[in-house]
Amino acid sequence: YGLNVSPGDSLSISLSGNSFTDNSQNGFQATISTDISFDDNEFLSNGDRGIYIDGSTSITATNITSSENTNDGLFIINSLAMSLTESNVLNNEIGMFLENTEDISISNNTFSENGLSAIQQINGLSSTINNNTFTDNVNTSQSNNIIGGAIYTDMPGAQILSNTFTGNIATYGGAIYINSGSPYIYDNLMSSNTSYQSGGAIYVGGSD
Repeated sequence: YGLNVSPGDSLSISLSGNSFTDNSQNGFQATISTDISFDDNEFLSNGDRGIYIDGSTSITATNITSSENTNDGLFIINSLAMSLTESNVLNNEIGMFLENTEDISISNNTFSENGLSAIQQINGLSSTINNNTFTDNVNTSQSNNIIGGAIYTDMPGAQILSNTFTGNIATYGGAIYINSGSPYIYDNLMSSNTSYQSGGAIYVGGSD
């Protein structure tokens, strides 16, 4: 690991101006119940994930770059809140994976050339994804489990607002795949997104 903080409690963790590059596993890993903030950090070409966090109370990431990591750019689970702003998430397998994270805010970021999905969010409570650019997040395998080139959402309370989706490709839902819940999707620009089976821009599947 580039930096591993676990286990236990801490008052807070703040990282600024660091580069976590070419580490054999995760660039940054924390399994800890505390507030974590990132500002102006790079997570590049790590052997597993750029950022791995399990169990934080609050995560704030501003002006970071997470690129060319073998698996996820950011992997956030079992956390109370996650905010990502003004950042670049590029050329990872999954750009950003979130599970059991209650309050999610993703705004003014660029997600490009991630291989499975730019964002996958599962089992949270609320999510606002707004004013982001999703470009060329592409998987060409045509497998049935390649769903949501830019966004895969499986949670209630999702809002997808004023984003730009261009050139994203998946088997189902070139730009967005909705597996459950009733997301509010408004004022997005969707252009030249492709599905191999159904839903070039948006696919609604699953249940509920």
